[in-house]
Amino acid sequence: MDRRNERLASYRTVSRKYQFFVNESTRTELGLPGRVFIGRVPEWTPDYFDIRGSVALPVFERRNRSCLGVVELIMTAQKINYNAKIENICNALKEVDLRSSDVSSNPRAKVVNTSYRAIVPEIMDVLRAVCDTDDLPLAQTWIPCICQAKRGSRHSAKNFKYCVSTVDEACYVRDHTVIDFHQACSEHHLFRSEGVVGRAFRMNEPCFFPDITAYSKIQCPLSHHAKLFGLRAAVAIRLRSVRTGSLDLILEFFLRIKCIKIEEQRATPNSLSNTIQQVCYTLRVVTAKELVDDGPFEVVW
Repeated sequence: MDRRNERLASYRTVSRKYQFFVNESTRTELGLPGRVFIGRVPEWTPDYFDIRGSVALPVFERRNRSCLGVVELIMTAQKINYNAKIENICNALKEVDLRSSDVSSNPRAKVVNTSYRAIVPEIMDVLRAVCDTDDLPLAQTWIPCICQAKRGSRHSAKNFKYCVSTVDEACYVRDHTVIDFHQACSEHHLFRSEGVVGRAFRMNEPCFFPDITAYSKIQCPLSHHAKLFGLRAAVAIRLRSVRTGSLDLILEFFLRIKCIKIEEQRATPNSLSNTIQQVCYTLRVVTAKELVDDGPFEVVW
């Protein structure tokens, strides 16, 4: 038996003896299968114990939303992008009259706001200026998934309006060694409570994480991916344009890989904000009054 098979056999032995909580009151102890069972959305990680990669999907009856169990696929080779794997599992489940969370856009949801397309050139100017000025490896833009009808395996009729995803044409990769991390972000949509992006949406103020790899998968679903690429500190800022009405977007910036001293990290957001103010001509921060006037974000069916 080669080393890879030994690792798989060892993992299988441990798994057979282990039980996971499926009670939300013990959420910090759920583990991967427990989180997927309760959350009813897939989860994947490129660095799982001694086996390199894992994909877990909830399993439902064809016409029932009640979760029957979790299918876990274990890999011995490191992988960043998992959509193809998830689609294959979903198709296999359909063959036996079961289903999971398909990697597709919500078929009933209408795209309610495509105005962001008009400001993509301005966003790119901002991302490029900030990254070039502060020597940042990556900057990307997030908006609600419903605004671009983007495919994603975490979508359902219930949670679609809370999901955000990257605008891939509004991304600037200055360090091409992290381009696969951006691809992972593009595939792994976030809810508005997750990561530095979710916190910026929720709190409506610039958010700074000095080390996103220190957060759990619940708090920051992409923390394991960031660790693979040496990315640590990140800043997210919520903005709105006079050309996009009430559509808000988040600009997310990753600090230099070698920027680990807290003093240097904390100085970067100020420099970043100054550059944004100099380059923007329609983008601006969102006021508290505007959020009250807008009311809750609703999905149009």
